[in-house]
Amino acid sequence: MPELSDTESIVGLIHIAKMNIWKNVSLRTKIAGLLSFLTVSAIFILTIASIQLEKYYFRQELEEQADLLLETTALSLRDPLYHSQIDELVALAHALSDNQDVAFFIAYDAQGKILADSRQPELQFSREVDPLGKKLVGMDAGQVYKIWLSDQYISGRPVILGNQTIGAIAASLSTLSLEKKIADLALESVYLGLITGLASALLGFWFARQITIPLSELAHGAGEMSKGNLGVRVKSNSNDEIGQLARVFNQMAASIQERENELRELAAGLERTVDERTATLREQTVMLEQMAITDPLTKIYNRRHFFSLAEKEMEKAIHQQRPLSVILIDTDYFKRINDVYGHPFGDQILISVTQLIQANIRAMDIFARYGGEEFVLLMPDTNEHSALGTAERLRKTVDDNPQRYAGKEVHLSISLGVACWEGEAETDITALVARADQALYESKRRGRNMTTLWEFSDPLNA
Repeated sequence: MPELSDTESIVGLIHIAKMNIWKNVSLRTKIAGLLSFLTVSAIFILTIASIQLEKYYFRQELEEQADLLLETTALSLRDPLYHSQIDELVALAHALSDNQDVAFFIAYDAQGKILADSRQPELQFSREVDPLGKKLVGMDAGQVYKIWLSDQYISGRPVILGNQTIGAIAASLSTLSLEKKIADLALESVYLGLITGLASALLGFWFARQITIPLSELAHGAGEMSKGNLGVRVKSNSNDEIGQLARVFNQMAASIQERENELRELAAGLERTVDERTATLREQTVMLEQMAITDPLTKIYNRRHFFSLAEKEMEKAIHQQRPLSVILIDTDYFKRINDVYGHPFGDQILISVTQLIQANIRAMDIFARYGGEEFVLLMPDTNEHSALGTAERLRKTVDDNPQRYAGKEVHLSISLGVACWEGEAETDITALVARADQALYESKRRGRNMTTLWEFSDPLNA
């Protein structure tokens, strides 16, 4: 026979020692150890599954919240970013800082410099380029930056206006609530594991004398439970130790199953919460979209949205070879009204002028606040004659409707400039509005409260 090497001899001795140790362990100890192991294993598996389930739904909810937050804020911040309205950016950052779930919110300019930071309310413009801001403004439209840290989830995206990147935004949502839930769940599981493991060991030692078929059924049930089958139950037909153990096992399985049901209900509740918050954020998105295109005082379109719609109407007019007219309207001596009667009355004047004009234009016309006390009206399929008629009707309507303040009548008037496109080579809506602005200037130069038509032969355009 060949001789064994030293290594083989050592391995053989270890194997024999293990067999002897196992043979010398009492059956009571074996049963107690088996029950404790299977019970603790089942609880450990359930705990891991529960933690993973908590993490999954929480992360899903947090990513949806971050995406909707970035989407809504991107819409509302396009105009402030484009016009560098720092106060509006800082106000939004300050408002978001009051939300305990928002760790921070940062707005960047087109170079990646910080314009507003919820963590530093006093900071309104950084001189140096922020690394994260530089990364975000370099991303393509539709791209979203995402990163999970130990205590927060950071997401960011560029803000695009047309084909131009005008800035970027980033937000961080806290994960502290998730960590607390997981810690509480783990602590409960440890307690449950210790109690049930100890109970299983004690009961195993107590009932180990009765090594019979019921014990085999009990071991089988424990094995099934460790696999996740919490509905398993063992028969308990006797009143001896084995019968008592079977009943205790069934109670333990029922307790664990109840815990699992509670976790499932918790998961369902979390899912419902996600759905409710998603619906709320969608409603907020619609509101912010409306705010992004509407003047907050007069509730009509703002200047940016006007040009967006006007460009499309210009393209349609060119394609169909239909006339298109623009009327610029200025409220005469508006500064004097503010100085004499105060800004609240001045705001009421603008609202009144808006309502008077809206009541005398077509549904297809596009009416917007151009800036300050000026308004702009785009009239598709309208030639010079019709546009002048409409402008004069609007002028007379405002002139015939004085406003009242403190028991006194305040006379209002407007000056108007009209420009028409009727198929000439010029196809730029900006140029058409500029013509109307020139005509408006001529109306104000000639004494106000009148309408002027821009013409190619007008010396003003020479």
